[in-house]
Amino acid sequence: LEPALLGALLLGTARLLRGTEASEIALPQRSGVTVSIKLGNPALPVKICYIVMSRQHITELIIRPGERKSFTFSCSNPEKHFVLKIEKNIDCMSGPCPFGEVHLQPSTSELPILNRTFIWDVRAHKSIGLELQFATPRLRQIGPGESCADGVTHSISGHIDATEVRIGTFCSNGTVSRIKMQEGVKMALHLPWFHRRNVSGFSIANRSSIKRLCIIESVFEGEGSATLMSANYPGGFPEDELMTWQFVVPAHLRASVSFLNFNVSNCERKEERVEYYIPGSTTNPEVFRLEDKQPGNMAGNFNLSLQGCDQDAQSPGILRLQFQVLVQRPQDESNKTYMVDLSRERTMSLTIEPRPVKHGRRFVPGCFVCLESRTCSTNVTLTAGSIHKISFLCDDLTRLWVNVEKTLSCLDHRYCYRQSFKLQVP
Repeated sequence: LEPALLGALLLGTARLLRGTEASEIALPQRSGVTVSIKLGNPALPVKICYIVMSRQHITELIIRPGERKSFTFSCSNPEKHFVLKIEKNIDCMSGPCPFGEVHLQPSTSELPILNRTFIWDVRAHKSIGLELQFATPRLRQIGPGESCADGVTHSISGHIDATEVRIGTFCSNGTVSRIKMQEGVKMALHLPWFHRRNVSGFSIANRSSIKRLCIIESVFEGEGSATLMSANYPGGFPEDELMTWQFVVPAHLRASVSFLNFNVSNCERKEERVEYYIPGSTTNPEVFRLEDKQPGNMAGNFNLSLQGCDQDAQSPGILRLQFQVLVQRPQDESNKTYMVDLSRERTMSLTIEPRPVKHGRRFVPGCFVCLESRTCSTNVTLTAGSIHKISFLCDDLTRLWVNVEKTLSCLDHRYCYRQSFKLQVP
């Protein structure tokens, strides 16, 4: 069944059982929980629905710690009119933090059947690191304009002093297993009215200071891909901040990084850059500009960090990054190195690029050309005057083709007249 149809059936069953029975919400003293029910759509429909409490018709209800309120609705479909928000403030500044599994309080069975958003706002000192651990299924980050198939979304934010920073919005069925934050975290879980979920799906643990905005851990069990974004994307990454992604990759697989979209700001001091910690590298960290071709054909776990700069106050510009990590099995070609000798050429260039082919498979392995085995991209141009070492991270080399271009100078027509030029390619 489609989720909407399933939700309608579940709601219909609930109505048959409960009829017009009133809902009651009671919040314990010092629980730190506030519940609010408000109109969700500012453009009200023709038939207005009200919250009915003590014979009064109202459009907003707030329940604070220590209060108990009973109410019902004046219409049979309140989920089309009202939204429910449950906010819990967790103070880790003045006392110990309640670490461990996070529960839905009140539980969904005690709440009216409305779209629900649970919000946990955890405040901590600047020196305290907090870690959100997500049970399987892990999370998948989505970009602006995207939505989750089941309607369940996780929105995660952090703090830099008094400023809130969006880390990202996530769906289920991804690779993100942990998010480590400095100086508190704000987590919002949105559940549509027809969803019967009654667990938060995450826990909070304590960490020592991570000395950066956040660390996102992404775990691959096998072949697959993950698309991830810098904080505040598509807005600007906070000035002079550091953000790290940790990738856990089985040793028998290979990972490649591709930047899908990025912008750099105007730096007054320092340089914006990305840094990689790669197993076996003798130059860790390996530093790249955002404009560079990014590493590929990496075996095992690796880290990627984005470092901002001190921006020009008059014209700061914007730093943002959206990238993809593709993990796949190495093919036989991965262990072969080819020497393309253009050292004696002056006007020849050689380009290797993908052929336009449609794929029907759900997961399509990448097809990369690697220079010196590490700098990989989907296409590469080899210039005259050098010897190039290339290898391939590709499941099928017929997905690529080679274009060779050579300029012939015929300023003196006698040089080219009736001369045969052989098709010679390295």
